[in-house]
Amino acid sequence: MVAKVLWRDAQGIEGTIELGAGEIKIGRAMDCAIRTDDAMVSRHHARLIWGGGGYVLEDLGSANGVFYQEQKVQSHLLKHGDAVRCGSLWLRYVDTAQLGGPDAGSQPAPPPVSQQPHAAPMMQHPGMGATQAHSPTNQ
Repeated sequence: MVAKVLWRDAQGIEGTIELGAGEIKIGRAMDCAIRTDDAMVSRHHARLIWGGGGYVLEDLGSANGVFYQEQKVQSHLLKHGDAVRCGSLWLRYVDTAQLGGPDAGSQPAPPPVSQQPHAAPMMQHPGMGATQAHSPTNQ
């Protein structure tokens, strides 16, 4: 299975990460592969893991929760196209095998209209295998 997660935080910082067999941590801590500085996201907010039947998003005891279809969940088995929220961080799961190639479906999950972010420049984050944007005001 070829899969990736597209993400966008409340400041408009976006990224993409390809999923493998290992754990992907989500949060504010430096050891998180999907990282944001947004205070609505806990240091170790959630993780993505391979659960045998697919990728599972698990809440790691975060303060602001993990939501699927605006329902708070402890864990969720991801399906192609699922949009989930970790605090104020939006994620979209893409199974690229269903789309006909690794570059299909490259748009992150849009935040609610009231949180539409400004565009941010994109750059490759070394060592993560993920594209991550850094806002000049977020350094």
